[in-house]
Amino acid sequence: MKINKNPESSLSSEASSTIRQRRRPSVSDIPVSGTNSTNQDGKKLLNRLAVVLLLFAILTYFVKIQFKQNIPQSNEGLNMENIVNIFDTGSKKLSSLEIPETNEINKYRINVRDLGVIIKKSDIIVQNGKLISEVLFELDKEIQAAGKEIEEFRHQAKNFLWSLADEVNSITEEIERVKQFEGHLFNLFIGLNSQLVSTNLLNFIRERLKVIEKQIPGLQNQLKQVIGSISKFQHGANSAHEYLIDGEREAEQVLKKHWLGEVIDYNLRRRAESELVHVQCIIKLLREIAPSLINFETFLNEYHRKIQDVSKEVRHVRSFAKITTESIKYLRKAVTDLEKQHEKFSSAEKQIGHKPMDSYYFDDIINSRNRDCTEFHALIEKPNKAHLKKIRIWSSDIVNAIAFFYSDDTSAIYGTPGDGDPYDFDWHKDEKIKNIVIRIGSVLYAIQFQTNQGRVSDMRGGEQGNAYYVHAGDNIPSIGIHGSFSRQICSIGIIAH
Repeated sequence: MKINKNPESSLSSEASSTIRQRRRPSVSDIPVSGTNSTNQDGKKLLNRLAVVLLLFAILTYFVKIQFKQNIPQSNEGLNMENIVNIFDTGSKKLSSLEIPETNEINKYRINVRDLGVIIKKSDIIVQNGKLISEVLFELDKEIQAAGKEIEEFRHQAKNFLWSLADEVNSITEEIERVKQFEGHLFNLFIGLNSQLVSTNLLNFIRERLKVIEKQIPGLQNQLKQVIGSISKFQHGANSAHEYLIDGEREAEQVLKKHWLGEVIDYNLRRRAESELVHVQCIIKLLREIAPSLINFETFLNEYHRKIQDVSKEVRHVRSFAKITTESIKYLRKAVTDLEKQHEKFSSAEKQIGHKPMDSYYFDDIINSRNRDCTEFHALIEKPNKAHLKKIRIWSSDIVNAIAFFYSDDTSAIYGTPGDGDPYDFDWHKDEKIKNIVIRIGSVLYAIQFQTNQGRVSDMRGGEQGNAYYVHAGDNIPSIGIHGSFSRQICSIGIIAH
């Protein structure tokens, strides 16, 4: 046994051994607390991942719900967003439609009614005066009824066409919107399939078409009311026209007596002329309105057919199992055709009331032309034995003035000479007036003289008014003319021998 004689060396060896043991610990020397720390870190990582996945799942759920809400459901109405979209996509074309607020045919009422009042109180048109006035009052009511029906139709048509355009545009936009999402991977991700989308779209379109279909019967019925009222208007106008022809003849007979010199009553003549002008203007107006009413009725019948086309296409589209843009092309065409027909409504209605202004305001015509008419008598031979040498006539579309020139170098002018060159008709001594041919209405429009020596002057003036052949009687020459004048010749007749 070897004994270490150096104790310091022994101590040094033990210390060194202890130090080496500390520097190289074994696996069994690792403390248990290190393993617990690693496990806790792993759990924290898993927890964080779970939270992220949960948040993503929640977000996906809400996105799915929101997207499904944007597709109209079969058992739900439109949400506010869809309603706003529908009315924002209305037809721009309809916004520019000219829809007049004033009924054109009401322009006739005041004239028809006024003539009815005049004839009711007339001492000129007495034989059929009461019956004529009753017919005119009835016509006034028929015009009023037609005006009301047209106003109501205009209101309904305006609302219907706005609604129609909005609904059809919303259908088209919804089809295009859904078409963009067909087969999209995002649809599959959130659980939407093409069958669900197609079903919801079909239900949406059917609901919109149902809204259109419910409004059509009311519009059709109102249009029938308009057509019926226009038909009554036509019948009343024809009846009034027939009775007014009789009234015209009666007023003419009164004036003829005045023109022949059998009756010389200025006030009576003025009333007869005024009533005759009123009657003749209404007769002319009723004649002119007849084709306009027929054309308007034809237009309304065509309008009715356009509405029926829309109704038919609405029912047709609602029957489809699948609706596409191609499916509704005929519906859109029917809507466009109806819009075009409605655009013509204003001009078609205006054609009824499209008459010259002087066909409406008879009193203004008579008063402006015949105001303060002055009676005159123009003899062929004056009391001083001066005889007529020449008749001068100024004319345009009317007879502006007539002048008698005598052998004593005097003259008399009746009316207001115009700017044009006058017409002169020389007169022979001892020559008499056999007859005159005139065209007369509210004023003297034209005149021609014929003498007992067979000479005839030119017909001077215009083509308006009614033509009359005025003479004193068989083989009875006239010694002059009489009448009244202001700015124009108001009336004229011949003076018997």
